[in-house]
Amino acid sequence: MHAQHAWWMTLVGGLVGVVLVVGAAVPTEAFVGDGVTGPALSYYLQGDGTIIDNNTGLIWERKTSGSGIHNVNQRYSWSTNDSDSNGTAFTVFLATLNNTCAGNETTACTTNADCTGIGKGQCGYAGHRDWRMPNLKELQSLVDYSKSFPGPTIAASFPGVTAVSAYWSSTTLAARSSAAWEVSFNLGTMGFSRKSDSYHVRAVRGGQESLR
Repeated sequence: MHAQHAWWMTLVGGLVGVVLVVGAAVPTEAFVGDGVTGPALSYYLQGDGTIIDNNTGLIWERKTSGSGIHNVNQRYSWSTNDSDSNGTAFTVFLATLNNTCAGNETTACTTNADCTGIGKGQCGYAGHRDWRMPNLKELQSLVDYSKSFPGPTIAASFPGVTAVSAYWSSTTLAARSSAAWEVSFNLGTMGFSRKSDSYHVRAVRGGQESLR
C-alpha cells in the first residue's frame, strides 16, 4: 500500500463530478514477470525433461525442434477441423501425451506395465497421464512482459524452444462458444480465434495455488 492521488467519480444533482483525494491509500501488488517491479520469472528443468515454474508450481511440457509430438512447429485446431492433418489439441495432442509410452509415444498404454521395455518404461509423458491444456491465466503466466516484438516474449531461462506465434488456451470465449482464447508469444498479447483454426499448443499439469 502506498499513498497516491486518487480520483473519484461523484454524482451530484444529476451531474458527474470528479474529486481529487490527496494521500488516498491505493493497493499495489507486484506481478511475476511484469517487466517492472515484479519478481523474475524462474524455471527449473527436471530430470524427466519437464519444466517446473518456480513461482506458480505448474509443470510444463518442454518443446523441441526435433520430430514428434513435442515439435515446436506442430499446430492443432482446438476442435474439429477436417483440413487439419495434425488433428485437434484434445483428441490428438493430449491423447498422445497421456495415453502412449514416454520416450516412444507411438505405443498405446494405460499402465506402466504396457510400456515394459518400450521407451522409458512409463505410461504417459514423463510418467504422468494428467497433462492438459492450460487455461488462459496459466498460459499468460509464461509471458515475459519485459520483452517485445519480435519475441518470443518468454523468459530466456525457460528451457526448450517457443514459437513466435499464438498458443491455444483451454478457455472458451464466453460470448461465443465456437471461439477460444489464445496468447501470442510475439507480442505477449491475448486474443481469441475460431476453434477450427490451427495454433501451437503447450501442455501443463499441476495446480495453480500461486496464480491468485
